[in-house]
Parts: sequence; C-alpha cells; structure tokens
Amino acid sequence: MRPVREFCSNVSMRGGEPLLGSAIPARRMLFITWPKTLWAEQELEAKGFPESLRSYLRRAQRHFGVVAQLACRSDLSPDRHRLLLMPENVVVSGVHRLEIETVARALIEGGSPGAYEISPVAAPSLFVCTHGQRDRCCAKYGFGLLRALEAERTRRGLWIELWECTHLGGDRFAANAFAFPWAHMYGRLRPEHAGSLLEHVASGRVYVPAYRGSMLHHGVRQLAEAIGQAECAAHGLDGAVTLGSVVEHSEISADVEVHVGDGSTLLVHCVRRQFEVTIDCRQLDTGRRRQVRRWTVERIERRPGAPSASP
Repeated sequence: MRPVREFCSNVSMRGGEPLLGSAIPARRMLFITWPKTLWAEQELEAKGFPESLRSYLRRAQRHFGVVAQLACRSDLSPDRHRLLLMPENVVVSGVHRLEIETVARALIEGGSPGAYEISPVAAPSLFVCTHGQRDRCCAKYGFGLLRALEAERTRRGLWIELWECTHLGGDRFAANAFAFPWAHMYGRLRPEHAGSLLEHVASGRVYVPAYRGSMLHHGVRQLAEAIGQAECAAHGLDGAVTLGSVVEHSEISADVEVHVGDGSTLLVHCVRRQFEVTIDCRQLDTGRRRQVRRWTVERIERRPGAPSASP
C-alpha cells in the first residue's frame, strides 16, 4: 500500500503557527502575463523570458522595491502581454514581448510607455498562487481554490478579475492570494472560503478568517494592522484601520497603537516567539524543520468607551 502523500500546508495548520502577520511585505508588485506552460520554478527563469528584462526586474526590486511576478488567465492571448502595477492599480494591455521592458520601465520609474496606454484597472483583482513548479501545495490548493472562485464569481454575478500567478511567498500557508488595490494577502484558503472571500474583495473589506496581513506593512506593524482588521470585523465596525505609535521595548517586545473604525484605539502588546515549522513540501519530504521567529499578540488593551478586545 502506497503511503499517503503529505502537504506542508496541512502540516502548518496542525502545527499552530499563526496566520495573522505572516504576509510578504512588498511596497509594489508588477504582474506580467506569461503562458503558464512556460513557467519555471523561479519566476523570472520562465521559458522565453528575455534576459535583459530579467536583469532589469531584479534591479527594480533592489532600487524601487518592486516585486515582479508572472500571471496568466485562460481568456488572454499568449502572443501579447499585460503588465499590472499594484497597488497603483494600473494596467497596460496588448504589449509585444520585445517591448515589455520598455513598458515595465515606464510603469515603475514613470515616463512614456511608447505606443501603449496606461489605464486604471476597472475592477478589484484577486491573484491566486497556482505555482506548482514551485511547490505541490500551490498546485493542489491554489488550483482548487481558483476553480471554486470562478464558479462562485459566476453564481454571484460579481465583477472581480481572477488571475493565476507565481509564488507569493509562504508555501506552507497555501492556498495564497493577493487582493488589490488594497494589498491584502490571504492564506490557508480552501474552496469552501471562495464565496465569502469574493464578497469581501468585491466590497473592499478584509476577509479575516484567512487574512495574513497587508503587504504594505512588515513586522510588528503588519501584525497590529491585522489585529485591527479582526477587531473591526468582530464588532461590525466600518472605517479604515490606521496605525499610531510603535514602541519597541526590545528585539522581542513591542507595543503598537491601532486606531479602529469607531474612533477608539487599541494598544496591542506584542512579543516575538519562536516556531518550528516546515517551510515547504520539499523540506517536508526531507524531514527537515526550521526555526522561525514571529511577532504574536500577548494582550490587547482598549481605551475606555468600547467593549474589551481579544486576540
């Protein structure tokens, strides 16, 4: 009898590593459409990807904080390409392969895209990692989620652009997805989450049960913002979550002020804890584990005038 094949995403869920505050920080993301049949384990090593474009995108990440990913959609021609820059929420369509670098430079650095037009993205966008060349969890859970999202989008009549994309970071949190223009990252998604996730993305709200955090924050600030979103969802509060002062008492202890939708303020006491995790399915197959340090919530204080919060 063949042994049952294990998946790092399931191991992660059983291991108790928290999801909140695990998002990959990135100030900007550039998605370039590329046929999925040409994807490789490393995004920019895809078959036919121009060397000069690859070199430029690596420099752009260092100098401009732009993370490049590949994307695809079954209704698009493989002969022309789209470039989407997030969270600016703009797109250039119908780009010839030899002109992708010119358009990428225009989007990232400012300037003219030549004969092409930079347009606003008209609908919310949800990018789902289905990068099976990178990890089997991304294939299994990412593709299953995508099919469920497509069915629910049709059933509910929602206007949302759905994309497959390459590695978003954190294979053990698959299925992973990014919602733009809000830069919300989600993880541990399964087909049963599809309908609720789409309803929240369509209205610009955070779907807290699968929320990893905002890509626009990192470290303890990212965790505190996610806690603020959870608080708003728990109490039905509208309005933006904003961060106030951050006091770092040590490398493992910090307090963050979080302003939530009813005008009140949370003081989130955070501590860094160590978790032993399986990073991805490749590591799972070798039996190796890794120690990671993560910010976690120790307690939450709420200023007078509203119910107590809980992590």
